[in-house]
Amino acid sequence: TVVWKCTSPDPYQVTILKDKIIFAGGGKNRTFDVSSNHLMGNMQKLADDVNSGKAFSDRDNFTVSVSREKSVVTLKLVPVKKIMQKHLSSITMKFDANNLLIESFEYLTPEGVSTTIAFSDWKLQRND
Repeated sequence: TVVWKCTSPDPYQVTILKDKIIFAGGGKNRTFDVSSNHLMGNMQKLADDVNSGKAFSDRDNFTVSVSREKSVVTLKLVPVKKIMQKHLSSITMKFDANNLLIESFEYLTPEGVSTTIAFSDWKLQRND
């Protein structure tokens, strides 16, 4: 399970479960069944792969580039499959080079619309 929480300016939460993605915010919940929605299924797999580190070497689905500038490691994923290219131009993630905790996540659409999520106040939970 992956949980992203935003506390301001508008609180919301994204929960990625095995077969569901749940968006909660503004007093509403929206659930997507990833098995019946190809795009949501790809997004769920991508989130799992980023969380596990598999996305860094997924050459079948993405062109992967990694760079480092001072204390920031940047990972850029560009989809190679046409089905993903219809919805996604690139994903850029920036990590703190000292601890590899994610600092930001940017999603860029083919229309040039960008969504950036900046992370702070990390809390790691391990379920060993």
